[in-house]
Amino acid sequence: MSDHRAYDVHVGKVVSAHGLRGQLKVAPITDIPERWESLHEVMVRTARSATLYRVKAAREAHPGTWLVSLEGIEDRTAAEALRGAQLLVREDDSPALPEGVYYTHQIIGLQVVTTDGRELGPVTDVIETGANDVYATAAALIPAIKQVIRKIDLQAGTMLIEPMPGLLEEG
Repeated sequence: MSDHRAYDVHVGKVVSAHGLRGQLKVAPITDIPERWESLHEVMVRTARSATLYRVKAAREAHPGTWLVSLEGIEDRTAAEALRGAQLLVREDDSPALPEGVYYTHQIIGLQVVTTDGRELGPVTDVIETGANDVYATAAALIPAIKQVIRKIDLQAGTMLIEPMPGLLEEG
C-alpha cells in the first residue's frame, strides 16, 4: 500500500480495547489531538509488526483519551492484541507549524554544536517540563529557549546553541 518508512510521526499509543466491536482506547501523543478527527490511515507498530490501517472513526472519549476504530479490527480480541502499539502517521499528514516551531521527531537526531565549535552529539530525547522543552544529548541537557538555541537547520541536521554559564561541565 504505502512505504512503511514514511510513517515516522508518533501520534498515539493503544492503551486497551474498548467495548466488543474492536474499538481502541488511544492515548494521544501529540500537541494536536484533534488531528484524529481527520486521519484517514495510521500505521500500527507492535514489537513484531507494522501494519497500515484505514481509520473508520475517531472521537474524543475523555480529555486525553480517544476511541479509534480501524478497518480490519472488528472485535475485542483483535483490539486487545494491539495493546501497547504505537500509532504513526506520515509527516505529510501533520499540520504545518509556524516558523521556528518543530515536531519532536524533527528535533531528535539533530547534531548539536556550540557557537564556539564544540560538538555535543545528537539530540536523543525531548523532555517536556511545562515551562520549556529540554533537549537531551550525551553531553548536556539543553533548555529549548531563544537565549540558548541560536539556529535549527533541518536540512543540514544541525542545531547551533549558545551555552548559558554552567550549562556544560568544564574539565
